[in-house]
Amino acid sequence: MIPKNLDEAVQSLIDMDLKESHPAGFALRNSWGLWSGSILAQWFYTKQIYHADDMSAIIFDSYKRSLIGEDRDLDGQIKKYHNHWRKSMGKDHLSKMRKDVIEYITLMRREKIKRIFDL
Repeated sequence: MIPKNLDEAVQSLIDMDLKESHPAGFALRNSWGLWSGSILAQWFYTKQIYHADDMSAIIFDSYKRSLIGEDRDLDGQIKKYHNHWRKSMGKDHLSKMRKDVIEYITLMRREKIKRIFDL
């Protein structure tokens, strides 16, 4: 089951007693649909987090902070990624990233429809 928000994602990791590792992050990005616009990805989109790597990093960081009783500081984590992408892509990084997500999800849906109808 795909979590609907960060709280559910963190609780899922706690329930799994999952340890952070690159393969685990990769598996979560795929199984939780962070690349494909799942309900969890959409929750992150509302926070203007558009890259699946950023989503999984925030999930794991929040998980680690929860385990040791620290505040998740979601706003601070979001700001960190916004600053990174602003430096990398410029001031309009959010609109560029939003456009990339829309194009990618649209392409994936077209491919899925083609497979379903064998076009």
